[in-house]
Amino acid sequence: MVRCRRLGRRPFVAGDGPARKASPPRKRSAEPDYAALRHELQTNKYVTLQLLWEEYCNQHPEGYRYSRFCELYRGWLRRQEFVLRQEYRAGEKLFVDYAGATIPILQRGKRRSLGSGDLRRGPGRQQLHLR
Repeated sequence: MVRCRRLGRRPFVAGDGPARKASPPRKRSAEPDYAALRHELQTNKYVTLQLLWEEYCNQHPEGYRYSRFCELYRGWLRRQEFVLRQEYRAGEKLFVDYAGATIPILQRGKRRSLGSGDLRRGPGRQQLHLR
């Protein structure tokens, strides 16, 4: 059986332990212009956050790495107060999620394109038409 020896009741003094080296102050990276980033992402359909980060790195070589850059941008975006509230009666409106350039529809066995999909609203119904 091992017995622990009793330590004295001496108060802890700040200089009792080994001396710690003071860490050098961290350099703050240049903050990106988040509003300009958001504007670029919304107005140009082929711009991605990675492209904007690459431009940022060209201007600020000691700046944030991609993961931190995205984390800061998404944190900034969450703090923005924007709400798009649309009030409508059920069945009154049709909402279509437009994702950019369309994909051509090809005829099987031929290299000719039939066109792209187009959503047209007929009287009382919605149909997908090919152009």
